[in-house]
Amino acid sequence: MTPAKTTKNTSSLETRSFDDFAVFNSSDYREGIQGLSTLQPLYDERDDLAYVAIRQTDLKGCKWNAKEADFEEDTVHWDRVHIFRGGDREAMHCFTAPRLQIIHSSGILVIDNSITDRKGKTMNITVGDLSMDPINDAFYAEQKLAEKEKRQSKYSTRRKYLVNILTKDNELAHEVPIVLTLSSSASRSVSESLTKFYNEMDKCMSIAQNLGAAAKFTKETHAIYVFSPRFEIKRDKNNLTKQTYCYTGINSVLTPKYSDMESAQQEMFKLSLHKKDWEEAWTQQKDRFLGDYINRHSKQEAAKLAGAYGIADGVPALKPQGSITILPPALGERDETGALAGGLK
Repeated sequence: MTPAKTTKNTSSLETRSFDDFAVFNSSDYREGIQGLSTLQPLYDERDDLAYVAIRQTDLKGCKWNAKEADFEEDTVHWDRVHIFRGGDREAMHCFTAPRLQIIHSSGILVIDNSITDRKGKTMNITVGDLSMDPINDAFYAEQKLAEKEKRQSKYSTRRKYLVNILTKDNELAHEVPIVLTLSSSASRSVSESLTKFYNEMDKCMSIAQNLGAAAKFTKETHAIYVFSPRFEIKRDKNNLTKQTYCYTGINSVLTPKYSDMESAQQEMFKLSLHKKDWEEAWTQQKDRFLGDYINRHSKQEAAKLAGAYGIADGVPALKPQGSITILPPALGERDETGALAGGLK
């Protein structure tokens, strides 16, 4: 039996141009982006190392293109196998002193730890952020009540940053931004250090520009600054349990050192993106899909973790700092303390 012949219709290919597909770059044809990669703070007491790490399995999603040699010595542990508390092992790139470009910062997200799974373990569900008046009121009312009753508050906080990791030459190590997610203690450490860093960089920029007084620059300016913290294991004592707990915190941050306009200009070169990357930084800031990173990343994590680390039903879209948010409707009746009766659900 003679095999059937296959034919190719090449005539249409010869007259087509892939430029036709440029129309699909429009947001009208996009529902969003593929899964956002995660950068998380971790530590290993065996060798007293603290770092922020990205899983090898996340490298494809962020279109990673950097090599180990692209980073300064003693700033990264390449393909290190991290052992989590539950015994899971993951091969990761672990950065003890990363260079980071901050595109967006979330507000202070509020987690309701009273929402638990069947085993009684908290689901780490986000119920809003402190810019929302009902959330703010309930959070601080519960905090006061917990202090009075000498117990742990049922609410905790978290922050999420949209970042790019940079090489030692301040080049992008990947194409798609990554979500840095931080629980309360690590979040405070980073937030405080980042605020001080922005102030120092704004002063340096002012001197470099020969301005008469130190200026405060916009988020667009801050997006080109290179934030380079060195992490360490922090140890604090819980006031209620009296037990010591560990977390990944900041030991130091690279800040500009200058004495005059010329040296300030040199420091700006060291601690900022190359000019060729400025437009891309601002494009990423304006991108509406990346601007929705808090909600998309939370939804993605919840899908992977049976609902954990998601956002509670009814919570309006959470936006980066400086964005206009729609306040949620009334979330329930108040009790005599001012807290929401039954919690934030």
